[in-house]
Amino acid sequence: MAGTREIAQKNGLKGGRPIGSKNTPTEIREQILGIFQARAQDIANEMANIAFNGKFEPTRLAALDKILDRLIGKPLQPTDARFQGDISLTVFTGVPRNDDE
Repeated sequence: MAGTREIAQKNGLKGGRPIGSKNTPTEIREQILGIFQARAQDIANEMANIAFNGKFEPTRLAALDKILDRLIGKPLQPTDARFQGDISLTVFTGVPRNDDE
């Protein structure tokens, strides 16, 4: 069975990242990171402005979510190695079970 890339190419469409394309050079990534680090306070102020004064509730909630994730961290997930607790796993096989036995 052909994958989505082969199907897209067959239909004359270019799908996804071109084969053989290179990653962003490290120097460019470091320059971009430097620009954002220099403006970190402005970015934080803008996020707070959106969170408290944004027009739409989904936008405000998204901004608050991002701010809280960066301030206190995301909650631990059961798949996280630092999670200390019980994990409950339910498997549905789709096979009927005879409860008379």
